[in-house]
Amino acid sequence: TGKELWAMGSGLIIDYQGQTCVLSSQHDITERKEMEESLRESEEQYKLLFENAAESIVVIQDGKVVLSNDMATSLTGYSAEALSEMHFKNYIHPEDKESVSSNHAKRLEDKEVDRIYQYRIIKQGGEVRWVEMNSIRTSWKGRPATFNLLSDITERKLAEDALRVSEEKYRLLFENAVEAIL
Repeated sequence: TGKELWAMGSGLIIDYQGQTCVLSSQHDITERKEMEESLRESEEQYKLLFENAAESIVVIQDGKVVLSNDMATSLTGYSAEALSEMHFKNYIHPEDKESVSSNHAKRLEDKEVDRIYQYRIIKQGGEVRWVEMNSIRTSWKGRPATFNLLSDITERKLAEDALRVSEEKYRLLFENAVEAIL
């Protein structure tokens, strides 16, 4: 049919009826090669998504980051290696550690917990940033872990705070005005 096939062969030089010959066997491995190529393409697609995601991606197991993308290192200021060596609580703001730890533990136990919530982190240089995390329980290498997507929402939080202060200021002016305001 003209179809190209992949084969794996082995050969052995033997003496057959007084002549030197090659005893050879061939196995069709076309299907295996096609599966390997499909797997390689799939891995490339997931790698492209993982490396170019606009959100920080971290997988946490046993309290440590076992997988992170470049956005996670940018958000925290820590290298992937440094993240993998320290407990995730080390970069959570002290006022948020208890709630984040509690949510993480509940999620690992498959208990009911908000999937999306906000908290503060402390970057390597000490800068405080607000993040919104979307987290699910998963399995990593056969053991429980969490898959987490983090978005930096610091600018949004600052804008919300500025709006709240402005609204409060004008509400106080309105309520305490000596003149009638219509």
